[in-house]
Amino acid sequence: MTRGVLTVDADWSVGELATFLEHHAISGAPVVDAEGALLGAVSVTDIARRDGSSKVREIMTPMIFSVDTSASAQEVADTMIRGRVHRLFVMEGGRLVGVISSLDLLSLVRGV
Repeated sequence: MTRGVLTVDADWSVGELATFLEHHAISGAPVVDAEGALLGAVSVTDIARRDGSSKVREIMTPMIFSVDTSASAQEVADTMIRGRVHRLFVMEGGRLVGVISSLDLLSLVRGV
């Protein structure tokens, strides 16, 4: 799991989002509101589907795939497969504390 998750604001423009993702060399991020509540996720695929004048909240995926901090690797894999997603948000007490990517899971399997 990666802690210190970078988040994006739901009211950012798609241009701001693209710059942010490129600057941090990431392909997606959780979307939060002004109070920090998790609203959804957004990725470069979402950007490709819209023009630069849209807001993040208009292109994000509002469905949140998450696991608890106590989830096993098997539970993580099962959730990713069922949801057909490449990243899961890790929650603790309703608060976002990390993210697990498919690469994180592959690294665990490989023993890296």
